[in-house]
Amino acid sequence: PFSSFWHPPGSSESRDSPSSSHYASLEINITHPIRTTQLAIAHFLSVRRSAATAATTSDPPSNEPLFHIIHVSSIAGQVTPLIAPLYNASKHAVSGFVRTLAPLDAAYGIRVTAVAPGVIDTPMWRENPDKLRLFSDEGGDQWVSADDVAEVMGSLVDGREEVDVVAASASAGGGATGLPSGDSREGWRKVKAEGGLILEVSKGRVRKVEQFMDAGPMGAGNTVSNAKVAYQDIFSMLGSGTWGT
Repeated sequence: PFSSFWHPPGSSESRDSPSSSHYASLEINITHPIRTTQLAIAHFLSVRRSAATAATTSDPPSNEPLFHIIHVSSIAGQVTPLIAPLYNASKHAVSGFVRTLAPLDAAYGIRVTAVAPGVIDTPMWRENPDKLRLFSDEGGDQWVSADDVAEVMGSLVDGREEVDVVAASASAGGGATGLPSGDSREGWRKVKAEGGLILEVSKGRVRKVEQFMDAGPMGAGNTVSNAKVAYQDIFSMLGSGTWGT
């Protein structure tokens, strides 16, 4: 871990400097997305102003979404495991950040949305022994395809007015199999594509993450059954008498 709460700055495992107040994990997962969003919004507003000037019109901005910004949150932005406090905090922040910018959709046609994937089958998992040991085929864990996440991201930026998500009854336990591009349509419903929308992507499911009273991640592709191993390591470090010193 190059930037981890459980390996404080100055420890041999950490690349974070003890002389600064910065954590690389937070810089990558929330600070940089915030700055990128500022740059994108500034550019989009400039394009809109230029277009208005060229058309010599003073009409108010259209509600038609012309510009898109999509962020990558995570199911980690909905849950609070002990394993990765910095990562979880950053993903909670991403989801909150996206929701706060929702009004830009109607006001300026700038639609800010996010996907919240489960456990994605990528080298970040496969090539990291510390993470991979948490995943258990025997425990019923399943991977989420990166292609499926990309497909959902595409649906958020292609200009459609509605996107397909699992119906509430299917989210609770059954009905829907496969992503919208290949399922039988049973167990799916449509929700409005709009600023602030966050879509959870798990194994064969796309679910709208509600701002209030959300049920939380569910279904295959959202679990790591061996998480207790990491908990044991953390408690062992904390009990060593030298952690953080």
